[in-house]
Amino acid sequence: MKRINYITNLDVNKHSGGWSAMNHHVYDQLKHSGNYSINLIQNINPPVSSFAKMISRAKRMLHLKGDFSFFSASRLTKIKKEVELKVDKSAKFDFYHGITPWIMIEQARPYAIYLDASFSTYIEVYHKKATFSEKHLQYIIEKEAAFFKNASSIFFSSSWALEQTKKVYGLTGNNFSVAGLGGNIPIPPGLPAEFKKYFLFVGLDFIGKGGMLVAEAFTKISKKYPDFKLYFVGGKPPEMVLANPAIRYLGYFDKSNNEQFLALQKIFSEAHALVLPTNKDITPLVIIEAGYFGCPSIAVRNFGIPEMIEDNVSGLLIESPPTADLLAKAMEKMCSDELLYKKLRSQTYTHFCNHYTWQKTGEKINEALRVF
Repeated sequence: MKRINYITNLDVNKHSGGWSAMNHHVYDQLKHSGNYSINLIQNINPPVSSFAKMISRAKRMLHLKGDFSFFSASRLTKIKKEVELKVDKSAKFDFYHGITPWIMIEQARPYAIYLDASFSTYIEVYHKKATFSEKHLQYIIEKEAAFFKNASSIFFSSSWALEQTKKVYGLTGNNFSVAGLGGNIPIPPGLPAEFKKYFLFVGLDFIGKGGMLVAEAFTKISKKYPDFKLYFVGGKPPEMVLANPAIRYLGYFDKSNNEQFLALQKIFSEAHALVLPTNKDITPLVIIEAGYFGCPSIAVRNFGIPEMIEDNVSGLLIESPPTADLLAKAMEKMCSDELLYKKLRSQTYTHFCNHYTWQKTGEKINEALRVF
């Protein structure tokens, strides 16, 4: 049995969110493969220097560009020292969850990485790049490029993120592959027979995930389809949205709480469709989780989403950036075309249960790691 180091900045036992769920399930696939004896190195997450944050904030107040303090050279050096103290030097290889925290580590063994996106893609999607020092961002990117280049295997969750990385970092990608991902809920034994007339939005970042757009689009169709409702899960919508009696906020559901976890699964199983016109995403797990219950999604033709959803087969895609009119048109299609909708439910269930599981991701990773 091969000895390996599994290195993560998270706790492998906690998996409520998308990134933590990826960490939990990839580790679980390695652990239960029977191929490895794992030295688990987790929770490598030293605090960001208060001084560094203060300096960066002060620069922004003065309309100057600040450093990305979470990945400052001093913090990356602390991470490096902490990891190097905990690794088993006799291990055959190291396996990293994510990449950017580890870029200062000097590699003594072959190593592999699972990630959803590079630092460059992460900055472009989730942050205002122009507010940060170009010199500091470039420093991180150059360090990360070397880390990518020297790795034995890089496993991405999507082809989109893989291609973005090759393009920005100028890499051949010979050591890149797509391992995919799965949902963070159990796959039900069959397609639910019953569902209700409500659209569902799930997201902690109400604005970034398109919550206001969903509310606006729903208002456009609700007069024509008064028996449909709109439910929000995650981040609470503004009161002006909740003033509509056909819109309800169901709250935040903690997957570590079994009662709440089961309640969330019931919401997925009964939803007519998931609506996610997101502006900030990579490969949203919620599309897969809804798909396990045959709940089709309406989402944007952007990020890794078109790989997950085949338009008019396993959901509906709208152009990005999305508009309320485009979204309303797709929602109305889900309401009016009963024949299409029936096919979508069946095809969505089959597609996600067959192709988007952590078992399949684990098989791809473990097969690639057999060479070590």
